[in-house]
Order: sequence, then structure tokens, then C-alpha cells
Amino acid sequence: MKVGFTSKDLYNRMDFECQKVVLDGDAQSAISYMNAKAIADPEFFCMFSDKKPVSIVTDGDEAMRVAIDEVFPDAHHRLCTWHIMRNVNTNVNNPKIVREFSYCVHGGLTPIAFEQHWQQMIDTYDLKGDWIEMMYRKRKR
Repeated sequence: MKVGFTSKDLYNRMDFECQKVVLDGDAQSAISYMNAKAIADPEFFCMFSDKKPVSIVTDGDEAMRVAIDEVFPDAHHRLCTWHIMRNVNTNVNNPKIVREFSYCVHGGLTPIAFEQHWQQMIDTYDLKGDWIEMMYRKRKR
């Protein structure tokens, strides 16, 4: 019996093929792609020559941060809140802490109120650990 393939099979195959192309990591692949575009079409970057991004949002990949710092040193590197919240759910196994963390991220707090709420969360739940400390350090990047 011959069975055809589904759209999910096609998606999985395309994803597999794309991953083979991304050999050096996302940041290096993006830079390589842009360099290839510039070679193929010398006018490509002319439309961007006077414009530089004010902010760039990523998932927090360290290689991407390095590339952004190198290519756009004046741009503010921001972390994607969807990725932050996915990571807090993975790294903190307590719904109350996740809720408090979410308030720190989405609560629209002033810098002073953020620092107070963050410290209160750390003290209340006796939070110590590499992930929480890393996220606190990343807030200023």
C-alpha cells in the first residue's frame, strides 16, 4: 500500500534541509546571508545606508548579541518577552514565582519599582541560582 506524505511531512523535511544550511549558527548565517546579498546586488545596502536600528529584539542568543554589538553598536538589544517567559516556565517550577516574575517583566514598573519588586521576589522565595542571577544581569543589556 502506497501512502502519500502529509503537509507535516513536507514541513519536517524542509526544516531538516534548512537546518543543514545553518552550519555556523544563526548569527553567522545571518551575516553570511547579508554578505551574499551585498555581493549579488551592490545596491542592496544603499537603501539602508543612512538608517540604523534603534532597538533589536532577539531570543538572547549570545552569538547574536555579539554580532549586534559589532554591526550595530548604538542599537539597544532587547530580549523577546515570549522567550523570557518560556524560559522562566522551564527554569522555575513554581507558579507563584512565575506570576511574580511575569509582573516584573510585564508590569510596566519604573526602574525603582522594578528593583524593589525583584528584591522582594528574591527574598520571599529565597531565590538563588544561576538562571535567576543571569536574567537579572541581562536586564541592562
